[in-house]
Amino acid sequence: MSDKISRALAFVNTHHAGQMRPGGESQVEHVQRVALRATQFVFTGAVDISDAEDLVVSALLHDVLEDTDATDAELIQLFGERVAHVVRAVSHEEEEEPDQDCEDAETDLCAGSRKVQHHSTLIMSWRR
Repeated sequence: MSDKISRALAFVNTHHAGQMRPGGESQVEHVQRVALRATQFVFTGAVDISDAEDLVVSALLHDVLEDTDATDAELIQLFGERVAHVVRAVSHEEEEEPDQDCEDAETDLCAGSRKVQHHSTLIMSWRR
């Protein structure tokens, strides 16, 4: 695991500590699942391997701006503008669509993996 991914995991563990999702899953587990799904885009060839690290980090951080006190400035400082851009693009208020303004493949892929995970979580919650 890269240093950047390790730092992102530590960041989400700190900022999402104790947060739970409506279906009973912890927020930390949720972002880890989204990141895992995002890696599938790399293994299928949809994302170049050189972009994998930033995609995984962006997926891990995708909820920190809307669900924690983390700031955009922190994301830029700790993870770079590219990651911060993707996180901003998939962050939303409840009434907005998360990817309505996505303009590039990175944000589309992160938003897509997020939607897949949300739908999977809803299905699993419904089956319980």
